Amino acid sequence: MFNKKKNYLKQTLIYAGGNLIKNIFFFVLIPIFTFKFAPSEYAIYSIAVVFMSFLNFIYLLGLNEALFSHFNHQQTSEYHFTFISSYFITLTFSATFFSLIIYHTRFFISKMLFKTPEYGFIFSIVALIMWFNTFFSITQSFLNIIEKSTSFIINKLIYFVSLVIFYSFGYFYNVFTLENVFKWLLYTTIIVFVSSFYFIFRILYKLYKNIEKPDFFSWEIIKDCISFGLPMVPGALSLLILSLSDRYLLGILSPNGLDDAGIYAISYKIGLIVSFLTSLFSLSYLPFAMKIAKKKYAKKIYQKFFNIYLVLGTLLSIGVILFSPEIYKIFINEAYFSGMKIVFFGTLSNFLIGIFYLINISFYNIKKSKYIAITVTIGALLNIVLNVITIPKYGMYGAGFSSIFSYLIIVIIHFFNAKKHNDLGYKFMYVIIAFFVVLFVSILNYIVPMNLTISIIKFVFYILLVYYIGFYKNLFPYILKTLKP
Repeated sequence: MFNKKKNYLKQTLIYAGGNLIKNIFFFVLIPIFTFKFAPSEYAIYSIAVVFMSFLNFIYLLGLNEALFSHFNHQQTSEYHFTFISSYFITLTFSATFFSLIIYHTRFFISKMLFKTPEYGFIFSIVALIMWFNTFFSITQSFLNIIEKSTSFIINKLIYFVSLVIFYSFGYFYNVFTLENVFKWLLYTTIIVFVSSFYFIFRILYKLYKNIEKPDFFSWEIIKDCISFGLPMVPGALSLLILSLSDRYLLGILSPNGLDDAGIYAISYKIGLIVSFLTSLFSLSYLPFAMKIAKKKYAKKIYQKFFNIYLVLGTLLSIGVILFSPEIYKIFINEAYFSGMKIVFFGTLSNFLIGIFYLINISFYNIKKSKYIAITVTIGALLNIVLNVITIPKYGMYGAGFSSIFSYLIIVIIHFFNAKKHNDLGYKFMYVIIAFFVVLFVSILNYIVPMNLTISIIKFVFYILLVYYIGFYKNLFPYILKTLKP
């Protein structure tokens, strides 16, 4: 256990550093978009990116989800070489097939999403982006599962640095248009395709040297992985619908149309700051959690990390909500200021997503992916129904409340399903307390006016709160003790 925890601490620190840099780039891009795009233009960009997120799950055929439960079935060079090679051969064919479909239906897709074929040119570029991005995505998954955290972060940083360079060029030379944005996204995915090829080739070559007769493809491996992963695709798509469909429905149903969708999308991006913590747990903790699944001490470790996430997630969510007005004033064009008061929708939703991911471990351990799919499908359907009912009358607020309520329902269903099938000892009362603490701060921040005095009071309060919980209540020493080899 000493070596596992030592390695886990190393992975966590690397992922934390990489995610911190990624979030810095994220803040660089927000003013670029908001000062160059009107809310309606940003809505078109945002909805197209949402569509690409849907496509990503389809392109990967559920194979991404099968990695965590199947890659370590056998700890041999032969098995791992064949596993990786089989994945890339399969995805080469599937990505080509799906990209051809996207290209030939580009005008139909544009009409479906934006009620006009005018933006068909975007999806001709998207078809190429998705082909290259498939190999980037699956390479990142392999780098994560085999704990090559440095390579993972380098590849991710290549992506973000390239994107920032292209977007900054467009900003300063006044060529920041929808078409150019997607062209730059294509150039970036080509760059990371090359870097991904380098990283995966190194791994395969190292495995190849230890094999007498390499087997490049195994239908049995692919069949087993697709059988496990494909049923999760509807669930994964449902989770995306739950996360992103509100932007699309706002563009269609809101009285202010695409303007509301663009403003809402930016406010949701601010709430994504909480995903820094969610990503950290997903990238570094999940592979570790799967490795220790059969150990006697596993449940105790799971409970510790679940509680750590709840406290850190609550603290981070409170910070994002408290200082969202200041973030808007500093980084964002005033055309988007009406989204200042609704940041808590995205913040609370992303906090609940993290809880959902941690509960997933119960089902990964017993290989019952169908329960995950069923839960998120229920949540997605509920979210769509609530959006259709509330958006025409309440606009962005209807979309936000629908999102929070739907996430809360899936967490509740997921929690009690996990308790029934594979109880890891999580405390539901802790979840409820954390949720209502963040909700209370959200309401308070909504009704309190913004001025310099209030900003200073919020800053002092937050510093004292972090100090009280982190040091007086020993949260930070507890985390270090948990991670310490």
